[in-house]
Amino acid sequence: SIELLQGATQQNYGEVRAIAIELLARMRHRESIPLLTRGLADFDQTVQISAAYAMAELGVRNATPALIGMLANPDRRVSNATRESLAAIWGEALGDPPPNTVTEWEAFWSAQAPEGTPIVLADLEVLSPKEDEMVETFDHNN
Repeated sequence: SIELLQGATQQNYGEVRAIAIELLARMRHRESIPLLTRGLADFDQTVQISAAYAMAELGVRNATPALIGMLANPDRRVSNATRESLAAIWGEALGDPPPNTVTEWEAFWSAQAPEGTPIVLADLEVLSPKEDEMVETFDHNN
């Protein structure tokens, strides 16, 4: 089932990608983290939200730079999910009050960055190209 879910993360329908990301995170499949992080760069906001929550579920602190990059997303659902994910990833290490703005999060990251390669939004490959995305169409006459 893991292989099927990993394949589903690259389907050309955003809802399928989002659900596959969520399920892999719930299964705590850490080997899928490189694939799941690519959802952060997806053009579909539902996929971005699912990927942000997946980073929290798996405690991927190295995804903090990518998540910080998503805080300025004009879609409030994305920026709020990102803020929640960062808070869940860092927990008590945040202090009181926790960082809120991009600048505050960048300063926090500079002070707390764990060892390992940081995941940067600009470096991530999308899961499925936008031009391949399936679009739902409805026949309003039936």
